[in-house]
Amino acid sequence: MRRTSWEASRSDRHDFASTRARATSSASVSRAMDRCSSALRSSSIRSRKMRSTVVRSTCQENSDADFTHIPRPPAYGGAPRLRWGSRWPSEPALAGMRRACHLLALSGMAEPVPAFLALVAPGEVAVTRSRGFEASHRFGREGTPADRYGHASRLHGHNYVVSATIAGSIDPCTHFLVDFRSLDDLLREAVAPLDHRRLDVEYTALGDREPSTEALAVALFGALAPHVRSRLEQARLLGVRVAENDGLWADRREGGAVEVTRAYAFSAAHRLADPQRDDAENRRIYGKCANPQPHGHDYRFEVTVAGEPDPRTGLVADVKALDEAVAARVLRLFDHRYLNAEVPPFDRVQPTAERIAERIWELIAPDVVGLARVVVYETPRSAFAYAGPSR
Repeated sequence: MRRTSWEASRSDRHDFASTRARATSSASVSRAMDRCSSALRSSSIRSRKMRSTVVRSTCQENSDADFTHIPRPPAYGGAPRLRWGSRWPSEPALAGMRRACHLLALSGMAEPVPAFLALVAPGEVAVTRSRGFEASHRFGREGTPADRYGHASRLHGHNYVVSATIAGSIDPCTHFLVDFRSLDDLLREAVAPLDHRRLDVEYTALGDREPSTEALAVALFGALAPHVRSRLEQARLLGVRVAENDGLWADRREGGAVEVTRAYAFSAAHRLADPQRDDAENRRIYGKCANPQPHGHDYRFEVTVAGEPDPRTGLVADVKALDEAVAARVLRLFDHRYLNAEVPPFDRVQPTAERIAERIWELIAPDVVGLARVVVYETPRSAFAYAGPSR
């Protein structure tokens, strides 16, 4: 059989049979990758319909996979697209939910937000369902200074996720709270006026308020609550969450409370060991974290601000000002540092996640009115929340 020049060029290392075998193997790999891509697209379509937290579990279970070859997703206007474990130095607010979830971003859907679990009364059960929509908007009503909202003053868009939580008693006949398809119907009806719309122009429920996540959460709570009461007789609406992306969301809860949460991340090294104790005692208390050489984490942390929406703008938090405060007071100090040696007070206090959450609160509290809590994720399996004295 006559060999091509491509095959002949490799004759010094391999014969034609092995070359052909490699080509066959390469073709098989290519076909397998095509099948994987097709499965992923199908999975994304199903996930877009379900919007359940199962997707997050899948991402975490596959967190050891290497997705570094996937192109970086575009930044959201005024709010960089955030990823756990994937940092891009040009973006100031860096966070996310592991690189495995990166695949979902490329499918065009917003990642599921963490499970929105509201407190329920004794004997009650809560059910949460989610639905997505795509929309554009810009901040800056007439008369607003041009630099008031930064990049958010430009026309841009998001893949939003709306989550609604209802609560009540379990039906003894069906063993449901309600048939959650009924809640899905209500969500579909509430979201329809927002889907593929320009919110600051076409969503009249906002009135003159800025099209912020908190204003949307308030409007959607108002749209859903009466229908939950009239059509889901055994249930009441506990809360609505609107997620603009995986780094910014707002909650409107029963009773009127409104919260805005912003997520950030930094990469740092640390070691847990008390110099007053010997190695054996430190190992007993801190386990492998007491290794003589430091280890490190991609820390994610969330800052939540609570309060009454401004009656004129509808805002609870100035996200631009919050980003600036966190960047200056936390990220600049913590990111790519050895905490024990470079970030006070961790030269004399153990840099546990609990202490890190406490320190972040202390650093940003003077600049953040309505600061409600700080949550630090040292790994995707552990979260540490801290709430200090209110201002």
